[in-house]
Amino acid sequence: MTTTNFTVYGPIKIHRDRGRAGGSYITRNSGEKVWAEHPDISGRYGCYVFGVRNGKSGKPAYIGKTIRPFSARVFSDDNLRRYNEYLLKVGKGTPILFLLMAPEKKGKRNQRHVSKLERFLIQTASAVNPRLINVQGKKTEGWSITGVLGGGWPNAAAKTFRGLLKLV
Repeated sequence: MTTTNFTVYGPIKIHRDRGRAGGSYITRNSGEKVWAEHPDISGRYGCYVFGVRNGKSGKPAYIGKTIRPFSARVFSDDNLRRYNEYLLKVGKGTPILFLLMAPEKKGKRNQRHVSKLERFLIQTASAVNPRLINVQGKKTEGWSITGVLGGGWPNAAAKTFRGLLKLV
């Protein structure tokens, strides 16, 4: 069985443009600024996590995947609509982006691994943020481990167990 080792890149701050009505929005121009500031990653592929940061903490808002270049998918018209609707609902916060990049290699891209990672990220993120935009893939397994997976404050045993499985 082959293993795909994804690399995390981010958080990338997403700039907003001022609208005519006085609000600020994420636009195609916002995406162009991201790729201009990070040209080395625009052609990569994998999963992406759009989130909102308030101070030092943040929440995931949308999880997506692509086997096309990130620059062709992350700021698509559909995604811009999703991002802006979410920002209107939550009010304050700085939009951010994380990219989970598949390794650069020649040959066929491993779409199955990208899809499995997306499904895992959606399930994990929906436990953190019940207002997650994603509709598909939110069905949870129906079980959790308090303080390890699925919520709750970790006791000493849960902290040690998380360390054992490297879930920290």
